[in-house]
Amino acid sequence: STNTKTFILDVGGNPLTITTSSLPEAEVGTRYVAVLQASGGVEANYIWDMVDDDGTGFTLSQYGVLSGTPAAAGDYGLVVQVFDGTTDVQSSLILMVSAAGIQIVSSNPLPNATVGLEYTTTISSSGGGPTSTWEVINTVPAIANGPKFTPPGNASTGVLGWAAGNIVAGQYKVTIKVTNLETTDQKTFDLEAIGL
Repeated sequence: STNTKTFILDVGGNPLTITTSSLPEAEVGTRYVAVLQASGGVEANYIWDMVDDDGTGFTLSQYGVLSGTPAAAGDYGLVVQVFDGTTDVQSSLILMVSAAGIQIVSSNPLPNATVGLEYTTTISSSGGGPTSTWEVINTVPAIANGPKFTPPGNASTGVLGWAAGNIVAGQYKVTIKVTNLETTDQKTFDLEAIGL
């Protein structure tokens, strides 16, 4: 005789997995958007959620769009979750936020200089880290023994100047550079020197 037995073979699909393992770097003050990815499970049912934003204020839409504007540099640990209607999985992702690149923000032209008098003016910047170094690249035409920054500067300002008698009447172009961490900015200013 022949014995027959029927078996039911359950062939399951691929398990639900968050496939995004790293995030692009963000910058302080710049709007950030990244799309997270998952695989397996029931893809049509994916619903994403932010479990822990680590104080960044970032949000994660149900479609997996991570967005926000970081306020401070640092490394942040985000915990995200995706649910497919049956199963949910979580993943921890590191969001690296760098300081914004430095930029000279003072308007052009510089205040007028007066022949025979000492000159000082403050140049301002935004972005960057806690310390900045300021320098004059060149002046056209040249200004004798100057100008220079004294002191070299701090996080957001540099004091540009020269001693009395260092300039003659005319129109000048002064190119200034500021360096902060690994970022630099350079800007050329117009300057007019007038006689007494």
